[in-house]
Amino acid sequence: VGCGVGGSSRHIARKFPGATVTGVTLSPAQQASATQRSLAAGLDTRTSFQVADALSLPFDDASFDLLWSLESGEHMPRKEEWLTECRRVLKPGGRLLIATWTHKDTQDLSCGHRGNAELTDKEKRLLDKVCKYYHLPEWVS
Repeated sequence: VGCGVGGSSRHIARKFPGATVTGVTLSPAQQASATQRSLAAGLDTRTSFQVADALSLPFDDASFDLLWSLESGEHMPRKEEWLTECRRVLKPGGRLLIATWTHKDTQDLSCGHRGNAELTDKEKRLLDKVCKYYHLPEWVS
């Protein structure tokens, strides 16, 4: 849910050869790119991509063994509704995996934005590493 250009969908298809993977994005451009990239990767028979609203998924109840949402949940406008919809399309005993950026609420403002002055030294060191080393792996793009 929130597949973007399909990198994580192709990763799942490669990692689990018996799986078929369906990606959902709001963007027709991302859907077209994901479809083209899967074709180029030879994964077009095991991956498909749809333009759909994550708050109203176009799937029957209990359709999926796994729902994977990578860095998209934070963009959902009504999180409880989104999670309810995810639960609806999961099979009984299915898994929901969510990975998302989080932040620490701070009171200090810097240039109109929340600043980092209230972060602990440990939190600052961790964020420094993320900023220094963060990059998208090849399988994403």
